[in-house]
Amino acid sequence: MKKPKKLRSLKAGMPPGSPVHIGETKTDKPSISVLDFGPGALIETGLPDTASLASYVRQNSVLWGNIYGLQDPAALTAIGAAFHLHPLVLEDILNNNQRQKVDSYDDYLYVVLHRYEVSTDPLNLVQDQISLIIGTDYLLSFQERQSRTFEPVRQRLRSDRANLRSAASDMLAYSLFDSVVDSYFGVIESLDDYAERLEVEILGHPGPTVSKTSTSSGVVFPNCAATYIRCANSSAPCIANTPTSSGRKSSSICAMSMTIPCTSSNPWMICANWQPDCWTFI
Repeated sequence: MKKPKKLRSLKAGMPPGSPVHIGETKTDKPSISVLDFGPGALIETGLPDTASLASYVRQNSVLWGNIYGLQDPAALTAIGAAFHLHPLVLEDILNNNQRQKVDSYDDYLYVVLHRYEVSTDPLNLVQDQISLIIGTDYLLSFQERQSRTFEPVRQRLRSDRANLRSAASDMLAYSLFDSVVDSYFGVIESLDDYAERLEVEILGHPGPTVSKTSTSSGVVFPNCAATYIRCANSSAPCIANTPTSSGRKSSSICAMSMTIPCTSSNPWMICANWQPDCWTFI
């Protein structure tokens, strides 16, 4: 897959902290949701725009705001002003080429995570950036596109399993980290399944150049451009240990021979899977 252009040159000459989107645009417009929760209480709602998140008044002990889509610097600046985020943090959220990291500020932590999706027709591994702002009584998550990575955490909040509603924002952050790591196992299993199918296709269904037929003189591999004979008796000595222009010579007569196909300009390398103890060129 062709990698999308990052267009870092858009920031050339700008001062540090300038909010400029760098990376691929993966959503048409931002989508915002809020989970406002505390012991025995949960408010879950969608918001029409980022201004509504900036002006939202928390009703319970912890607020979790999730934003899909990061391409609008003005909208992100409004959220940054409402939650007192540093300009360098806003700059990093808009740059989808960040490494995973943790930055500590006076009143919050800024965390960058990566999530992955894999498709196997053809094989394609897609990486998305997740930015988390972890405050004392709130958490903001920014994702490039809609995904179900955090859905298990939402389900736990809805059912109040493990008393997650009674916990603070740090426990919510831990649950989100855990959900991201859990998603890696599905990607690993998909890649492993693809590798197994590829191995079966290569080793279980060989092409005509490696198909075998039985003859009285041993095993014949058809379509030979050049032919080598291997001595079946391992005690047969060889005069040369490396092939030459005249071929490898044997000083004894082989009890059985095997004919090998060589369909390349370097036939010896093609046939190298056989034990090169005693070959004779004919």
